[in-house]
Amino acid sequence: MSERQTQILRAYDPEAMFQQLETACDKVAKAVYKEFILEKHEKILLSQLINEYQLNENITSVSKAMHRALASKKYKIHIEGLAVAKEQLIRAKSKYENLKALAEARRTQESSARFIRDKA
Repeated sequence: MSERQTQILRAYDPEAMFQQLETACDKVAKAVYKEFILEKHEKILLSQLINEYQLNENITSVSKAMHRALASKKYKIHIEGLAVAKEQLIRAKSKYENLKALAEARRTQESSARFIRDKA
């Protein structure tokens, strides 16, 4: 068996790949949780801001209070946080999918190396 074939066989470590996938899966779950909480909190924050503008600035129109709330710094900060959470979620999902593809590629690589070894 050649040095390269030996390296290929040693590189295929199903247990290590499983651990990497589990870690990536945990990161996806945490990102989904964070994104979900921020998304649900958006409506709560908007309602709180509308109430705040109606009470503190004596705005009687819900529509006007909503426009003020949507333009507020608090709401903008929340939306930016939500965008970061969505980005992290997409990155975590992509990393997980990439690790799955890598695992499959290594499995194929190992199988090919075994075939070459057995053929020789």
